[in-house]
Amino acid sequence: MEEIPAADFVVTVDGQPVFTHQARVSACPLNQVWPGYQRPLDQTEVASFSSWDMAGPVEVGIVHTRPVHEARVRPRSCGIVPAAEGNTLRFTLPRPGQFTVELNGTHRALHLFANPPEENIPDEHGFRGLHG
Repeated sequence: MEEIPAADFVVTVDGQPVFTHQARVSACPLNQVWPGYQRPLDQTEVASFSSWDMAGPVEVGIVHTRPVHEARVRPRSCGIVPAAEGNTLRFTLPRPGQFTVELNGTHRALHLFANPPEENIPDEHGFRGLHG
């Protein structure tokens, strides 16, 4: 089954396109959890996410379907300050990590999973270089 790309964002990393997925998430600040509970559809919203591997700093470009009036990259403690022009946002991620981009408010956010390169990759037999 083919995945449906996100409708709100186009993401590039160092100028290369990165597939952006969409996912349904809670639109409420507090979640109720008990066996069998499923949040009603009207209490959810669509969020988007992209994932890639990186070893060092990369430039992220995001084109939004609407003009960007306000933008934040979280966690704020990373000190990432995005530059916005029209409906395009650009910033540098200094290292791998998980980041959230909020454009024009906290709803319908874009989540970025910038993964470190995989190490000790198994061969076709499932060995991780431990066997000769």
